[in-house]
Parts: sequence; C-alpha cells; structure tokens
Amino acid sequence: MDMVEELAALKESVKSAHIRINNNDKITDSIHNIAERMAVMQASLKNLEETLGKAVTDLDLRIKKLEEKPARRLETITTQMLALIIAAVFGLVMGRIGLL
Repeated sequence: MDMVEELAALKESVKSAHIRINNNDKITDSIHNIAERMAVMQASLKNLEETLGKAVTDLDLRIKKLEEKPARRLETITTQMLALIIAAVFGLVMGRIGLL
C-alpha cells in the first residue's frame, strides 16, 4: 500500500470513529434524560406514598369508629334494659307493699 491509500484508509477510520462518538453522545444524552426523569418519578412516588399512607391511616381511624358504634349501641341498650328491669322490680315491690 502506498502512502495515499494508507492516508485515505486512515481518514475513513477517523470519520467512522467520529460517527461512533457522535452516536455515543446521543446515547449518553438519552441516558442522562432518562436518569433525570427517573429522579422526578421517584420524588413523585415518594409524595404519593406519603399521601396514601395518610389516607390509609385516616381510613383506619374511620373504620375503627364504625366498628365501635355497634358495641356502644349494645352497651346503651343493655344499660336501658337493666334500668327498666330494676324499675319494674322496684315498682312491683312498692306495689306489693302498698306504696304505689
């Protein structure tokens, strides 16, 4: 090979290397953009997680209150039934001894 052919081959090799470098730059930029978007998504997910955590806590409290409601009703009914029974027994006793 003479010097002109070697120089032409070298020139083509350099062109090819520049093309690959430019393609790598595009890929690097794309990866950088993806990394930035991932960081934004991660922040959004963290915010969403906190919001959902608060919502779940609130729902747990509401469910607990709803579950306690029937127990309070039963307690009220039991108290009223006992008061009614005591009043009936008291009335019956008073009626028997002639005070009513």
